[in-house]
Amino acid sequence: MLVYGKTNHESADNYSCVIYRHKGWRIIECRDGIQWIIQKRANCGVRGAEWKSKSYCTTREALNRVWRTHTGALGNMFDHLPERIGSTDE
Repeated sequence: MLVYGKTNHESADNYSCVIYRHKGWRIIECRDGIQWIIQKRANCGVRGAEWKSKSYCTTREALNRVWRTHTGALGNMFDHLPERIGSTDE
C-alpha cells in the first residue's frame, strides 16, 4: 500500500524537514540535524519529483551566500535560522 505523507528520504519531494522552497530549489535540514542542504529539483520520473543535493552548510552566513550563488536571490532570507545549525543561540 502506498502511503502519502512525510518521509525521511532527503531526496524525496515529501521530505519532512524542508526549510524553504523557491521555484526549482529548496533547503532542507539533514535527517541528522547537522547541516542544511541546498537542493535542486530533478526531472520527475516514475517515483515523482526527486531532489539533488548541491551544497551543504552548517552556518547561516554560508547558507545565505551559497543560496545566492545558486539561485541569484538577494537578501538575507534566512535570518530566522540560528547562526549555526543545531545551536539554540540566535
